[in-house]
Amino acid sequence: MKSRCAWSFCLMAAVLVVLALLQGVGAEEKESHGFVPLFDGKSLEGWKHVLDEKDADPKKTWRIGGEGVLVCAGKPNGYLRTLKEYENYVLKLQWRYVENAEGNSGVLIHCQTPDKVWPSCIEVQLHNPTAGTVFPLVDSKTDNELRVRDKAKPVGEWNSFEITCRDGTIEVNLNGEKVGEVTGATPGKGFVGLQSEGAEIHFRNIMISEEK
Repeated sequence: MKSRCAWSFCLMAAVLVVLALLQGVGAEEKESHGFVPLFDGKSLEGWKHVLDEKDADPKKTWRIGGEGVLVCAGKPNGYLRTLKEYENYVLKLQWRYVENAEGNSGVLIHCQTPDKVWPSCIEVQLHNPTAGTVFPLVDSKTDNELRVRDKAKPVGEWNSFEITCRDGTIEVNLNGEKVGEVTGATPGKGFVGLQSEGAEIHFRNIMISEEK
């Protein structure tokens, strides 16, 4: 009798474990629903290098690290941008600095051509300690500028961005917290870029969901 009870208990425990795993998978699928990767973790297919040194080797600035991480050396100045333009969408990504507590980089929204350093675009700042700040560059315009301070995690820890672009409004969520928005972004569409600006920075889980 004891052995039968023990067997029944083990079977029930196994069923509970399987159900928990299935729930986790379901939650993960729901979380990623509608999002497609911009970076596959294996190559830079779908991206273009733009650097301010004509003879610079892009492979020394951008490389694929372990576990699907995109590593930016930070030198020379420049950016990596998508080949496709986007207008109304939600962009998700994670980033971290590995050494420099005041590292500088940014996510470039609505990038325009010609490709140059720096392009006309809206920048979502990654510079510590003002990560999450938003402002226009070159010929771009916004109705306001978003100023954020001391919201990023310490060096070595992953931060998460969710950036929503809709009809000229750019809303920024940093580490699960809405830190603000800017309105009247002009231009209202363009390429998505990741900035190289002096410090090594890592990116991963770069995904986008476009409004239909």
